[in-house]
Amino acid sequence: MLDAGLETNDNPTDRYVLLDEAITLAAGAGDAVTVGKAADALDTGYQCNAAALRADALARCYAAAPSAGIAGQVAVAEIDAAERAAADDDFDAAGKYAEKGIVSARNSGDRALAAAVQSRAAKIRTQRTAFLQVKTALDKLKADPNNATNQLAVGQYFCFTKGRWDKGLAHLALGSDARLNQIAQRELAASPDPQARAELAEQWWNVADAQPPQQQKVIRAHAAELYRAALPALAGLARAVAQKRIDLAAADATPGPASLKPSVVETSPKPPFRELLAEMTGSGAHQPDGTVVLVSNDRITTHESFKPPVAFRIVAQTDSTNIRIKYAATQIIFDWEGNPAELRVDGGPANHRHKKGAGSIPPHTWAEIGLVVLPDAMIISVNGQQRYRTAADFSQIDQTFGIFTAAGATVQIKSVTVHKP
Repeated sequence: MLDAGLETNDNPTDRYVLLDEAITLAAGAGDAVTVGKAADALDTGYQCNAAALRADALARCYAAAPSAGIAGQVAVAEIDAAERAAADDDFDAAGKYAEKGIVSARNSGDRALAAAVQSRAAKIRTQRTAFLQVKTALDKLKADPNNATNQLAVGQYFCFTKGRWDKGLAHLALGSDARLNQIAQRELAASPDPQARAELAEQWWNVADAQPPQQQKVIRAHAAELYRAALPALAGLARAVAQKRIDLAAADATPGPASLKPSVVETSPKPPFRELLAEMTGSGAHQPDGTVVLVSNDRITTHESFKPPVAFRIVAQTDSTNIRIKYAATQIIFDWEGNPAELRVDGGPANHRHKKGAGSIPPHTWAEIGLVVLPDAMIISVNGQQRYRTAADFSQIDQTFGIFTAAGATVQIKSVTVHKP
């Protein structure tokens, strides 16, 4: 599912669904590596809450396969989700993920990680307190945008607490603090002169002196950005001062999410697929090379029954028509003799939900057919490309898995594998 999602570049909806399903299956199997890869792809390609998705999935991984390595990854994901929620002022979610991150970090046994998560959780609590204090001012500005006291409070919150200078400068420029009012207006004027930028940086640097420690870091980080922009045009003492303050701000900065790494990382998940073909019985002819040949109305079936969620992978080819699968349906037919291009689904929760153009597999060509059945959906792919998806109640399915053929066709099967979280 992960490979199919990563290879699907022409259909964003299908790509999202495949990646999301990969996360679901991997989480149930305790496969933190696959969860991470799929979440990375969602995070870079979609406007979604990928941080929360990753944290929740990794927590399920830990529940399925507890280990110190996975616990560390859960902690990193949970504090990242907390920080992203805090950035959006969703402090209910931020607090929930921060507390979970603290517990997960303890479970990892990694003292350095636990200390870093505790520190970042404390920062979120500070932000929450500041937000609750400023929320009244935010609400009042909607009715009275000319209130300079409320403008100051909102500007200080966005600039000094959140580091959102793009949102806060305009409020400071309308606020009741004359000094901050003047500096903010000067920055909004955006003078391109390097000396003017350096002077502006110095003013913000001096403003930081009167602020609490966490706000000092935020303000000096902003001053360092202004110094950095002016640095190429500065010389002598001015350049030395600018460089020293850039270095001080960097040394004092709170580590970002990318710098948090657990000491133990899970890198070798157990192979998720188990081979079934040698165990399947019926009228098919088992060949010396391990393949099975079905002719006419031959069929092979597993002894074992399977419940969703479950994923099957079949490698097979036909000489003409009729590769037929029996699971969660009476038959799922590729290369149906009546219309080879139509994928037919007869019986079961998806009865008669056929799909035109999805059933053709070229004769004499090995194809990898994927069948994923979840409690509420069935997904079918060929060679890593999704061809079919339908929603239905598959939660009561508990069946053996079978393959058969019809209408005089000869089907050769190389592999039948299953993954059951």
